[in-house]
Amino acid sequence: MNKKTIFFTIILFIAFSISSWYALISAKKITLPHLLGPNSADAFLTNVSYLELDQEGAIRNFITATKVTHYPNNDASEFKQIQITLSSQNQSPWIITAPQGKSEHGKNKIFLTGGVNIRQQASATNSEMLVTTSALTIFPLQKQAETDQPITIQQAPNVIKAVGATADFNANTVKLLSHVVGEYREN
Repeated sequence: MNKKTIFFTIILFIAFSISSWYALISAKKITLPHLLGPNSADAFLTNVSYLELDQEGAIRNFITATKVTHYPNNDASEFKQIQITLSSQNQSPWIITAPQGKSEHGKNKIFLTGGVNIRQQASATNSEMLVTTSALTIFPLQKQAETDQPITIQQAPNVIKAVGATADFNANTVKLLSHVVGEYREN
């Protein structure tokens, strides 16, 4: 090889190395969050099931949704056709359904809207209970819920209406907050 060819090869190698280095540095600056922005979704899931067990292996919470969209900002999620089943020892589980839901900061607080139904199946001592409201905030880890919206409780043959309620699913209680009106019928 002559000196001219060696010199030309070295110059090409240096130019290629500098170009590659520049391209790599530029590519690192263009990441997915920069393209989408902080308020854009980073994950989509369909037909989702989330099962949480206690230390003994019994079901604590079971959450399903037809679609979940996750946003990295505030670790927020949006749910479509969500169902939350809260189980406790020695009582029928509470099944909460809604057309849509939203959570922020993980799954510790879930806001349900669009017509919320809370159902507890009949047990040996109680008939089935259905609670309806337009919006509900659920705290799955504590197994509690609250609403400031009108609420209707149906436990055949009785119907109770109120505005606002808190529920403790562990204690199996619903506390009505105001404007309580009830209708009691004998079987």
